[in-house]
Order: sequence, then structure tokens, then C-alpha cells
Amino acid sequence: MKTKLLYEYRSGQRALNHLKNVIATDIMKVIRGDVNTSVPAYTVSDTEIEDYLSDEEIAGDPVAGYSLEGYSWDLKIDIEKIELEDDEEMETDIDVSFFFIRSPKMKGFNISGYNSTYENLDGIHIQLEIDEDLEVDQMLGKIRSELGNTIRHELEHLTQKARPAFARDEKYYSLETPWKPETEYAKEIFLTPEEVSAHVRGYADTAKSLDDLEKEMIYGKT
Repeated sequence: MKTKLLYEYRSGQRALNHLKNVIATDIMKVIRGDVNTSVPAYTVSDTEIEDYLSDEEIAGDPVAGYSLEGYSWDLKIDIEKIELEDDEEMETDIDVSFFFIRSPKMKGFNISGYNSTYENLDGIHIQLEIDEDLEVDQMLGKIRSELGNTIRHELEHLTQKARPAFARDEKYYSLETPWKPETEYAKEIFLTPEEVSAHVRGYADTAKSLDDLEKEMIYGKT
């Protein structure tokens, strides 16, 4: 048990899970219109959101957009894996942008994530697209579940390149493929060790056992 706890500490899992919960709590607040968040929440204008959606070819109408700035990154960073200039230092914080969108093409809701903000700054971007006629209050539990998955997934990606964490060795990224991918695209994009580890960490957010995790990864959130 001591070895396992030490590994979890060195690999930053506890810190990542804590940060995920803080970010998810803040986003759930702004979804409900509460800007009393743990970090300053700055409004993103509808025009900025529409420009972003247009560039990404996403159909939707803005409901709300926020830039949540200054989350503390309490993980040790393996500086040797980063090419920094002599006078350059790593930022100690990350930002999170969040867009809430009503989409005419969406059935139910979808949450997507990216490992940089909508302004392409250090952090993550989270986007909630929801059916035009869906009552948000009736979906809060399911939204929170999927939100945790998505945030944890993108935080994991940050630890792989932008903010490389310790204990990301061959064992951490070990991977067995139990079936042949249907396409080369799936093999090259979704079955890379980095992507698989992010998926596992994301889906493990609500899994209570290995069987639970396997079902989540096969069937997704319902």
C-alpha cells in the first residue's frame, strides 16, 4: 500500500484529481449562473464565442462563456523534458475557458475538451453543447459526471507534453490492444499510449471498480 501511495504521489494523481474537482465545481456554478468561483471568472463576449465556433465550424448559439483564470498547478514538473530559454520560467498557474452553447443539431448534450484555452493559452477549454429544448436543471447530474471525465482527460494531456509530470515511464503507458482497430485513423489517433492513458484517467473519474471502468469505457456515459 505504501508503494502504491508513493507512486500516486509522484505521478501527481491526487493533485490532478483535486484540480479536476475544483475546476468541475466552478464550471457547474457558472452553468447555473453563479460566478462566485474559486478563481476570477471573466465573461467572454458572444461575439468572441461566435468567432470561435465559426472557426471550428460548430453550429450553435452562445448561452454563456467564461475565462476562469489562475488555477494553481500543484504538480512537480519534469523540467528536463521541456526546452526553456535561459531566462524563461514555467507559469505556475493555468487558465480554463468554458463555453455553454445551445445547438440545433444536438440530441441531448455533449461535452468536449481541448488541452489549451480557446485563446490557445496554457490550460484547457471545455465546451458544453446542449439541445435547444433540453432543461439544463434536469441534466445537472449527468453533466457533472461527463464534465469530470472530460476535465481529467485534458489535464492528463497537459502532463504529457506542456507540463510533463514525473513517473510517466514505460509502465505507466503500457498498452495491450485486445482487438484490431477498424481504421488506421483510429489506430494512429485513439490508440496511442498518450491518448489511451487520458481516456482511462477520464473514465476512472466515476468508476468504482475495474469492472465499472471497463463498462464505462465500452458503453460510455448514459
